[in-house]
Amino acid sequence: MAINRNSDIHDAAAIGFSRAADAYERGRPEYSEKSVRYVSNRLYLFGSLLRVVDLAAGTGKFTKILDALSPRLVASLTDVEPVEAMRLKGESVAPHATFISGTAEDIPLASETCDVVTVA
Repeated sequence: MAINRNSDIHDAAAIGFSRAADAYERGRPEYSEKSVRYVSNRLYLFGSLLRVVDLAAGTGKFTKILDALSPRLVASLTDVEPVEAMRLKGESVAPHATFISGTAEDIPLASETCDVVTVA
C-alpha cells in the first residue's frame, strides 16, 4: 500500500497519520460549544445555504460539526485531507460530507466553487 501518494506531505507525517488515525480521533479534544457557536453565527451572515470546504480536516472533528448544521446552513460540505486513513475516519463521523484528497497548497476544486473555507 502506498502511504504517501501526495508528494507535498512529508513521508514521516503521512506514515504516522496513516497508522494512528484512530488514536488521533480519540485523543484530539472536541471543539468547544463556544467556538462552534462563534463560527455558526459568522456563517449565518451570508444569509443562504453555503458551499463549505473544511481544509486539512484530519479525521473530521470539525467537519462533523459543520455536517450537523446541514441542511439549515450548509448546502455542500467538502472535506479536503491528504492522508487517506484520516479521510476514511472522517467519512464515518460526517456522513453528508464529501471527502477528497488534497492539500492547502493544492485544493482540488475549481475556482469559485465554495463560499467558505474553514481550517480548524
